[in-house]
This record gives sequence, structure tokens and C-alpha cells, in this order.
Amino acid sequence: MRAMARERPRHRHGRATSSLTSDQAERLHQTMRRLRQMGRTILYVSHFLDHVLDICDRVTVMRDGLVVRTSDARAETKVSLVAAMLGRANAEVSFPEKAAPPARAAPPLLRVEKLSAATGVSDVDLEVHAGEIVG
Repeated sequence: MRAMARERPRHRHGRATSSLTSDQAERLHQTMRRLRQMGRTILYVSHFLDHVLDICDRVTVMRDGLVVRTSDARAETKVSLVAAMLGRANAEVSFPEKAAPPARAAPPLLRVEKLSAATGVSDVDLEVHAGEIVG
């Protein structure tokens, strides 16, 4: 955001929101709106289609490194953008239903107690059940 506040008429940020929290992304979007009102040009590259549709005036869709189309963002929807990106109509933009988690009554597949290591981990207890991802 500091770079955007400088007195340059054009700004380019690639995937600016990919590592931001939702609050930080909203502050960035507010700054972008303010800069737009000041007549600044911003090239915004993102796969977050809700953000693109909310922030942008025009949208350019690329596929395989080539421009597919450029249009007014108000004329687009998430479905139309995904269809353009994939190159086919009726593109599926929903995700399959999330499977129900296994019953907690099932015994853990892994149980660790009082784990310590030279890296700073000290006295950690951990249980991992079927279907869980621990990171």
C-alpha cells in the first residue's frame, strides 16, 4: 500500500491479496478505490473473482497466455469469467459437498504425548484421527 501512495499515475500489483488477511485485503481494496477516484490506473491481477468483480471497471481474461476477451466488469459474473478461463460454457464453479467428519468416538490413528525437539517444540500432545489434515 505504501507503494500505491506514491505519486505515480499507474500501479501494478500481481496477486496482491494472496497472502493478506481478509481485513488487510479490504484495506487494500479501499485504497484502490480511493486511488481510482483520484484518476489513477491500477492493473490488478487476481484469481479471487469476487474481488475482481467488486474492484475492477474492466476485466481481461487470459487463457494459455493469450487474451480471450476484455469487457466491462459489470457485464461479467463468476460463472462467465470461469467459462472464459476454461474455454467452455456451463463451467462448474461450485465445489463438491464436504464429507462429514468421522465420529470422534473412533480411536486416533496417531497419538503423540510429550513430544520435544531441539527446534523448540516442547511437551506437545497430539492426536490425529482419520480424515484430518494436520500441519
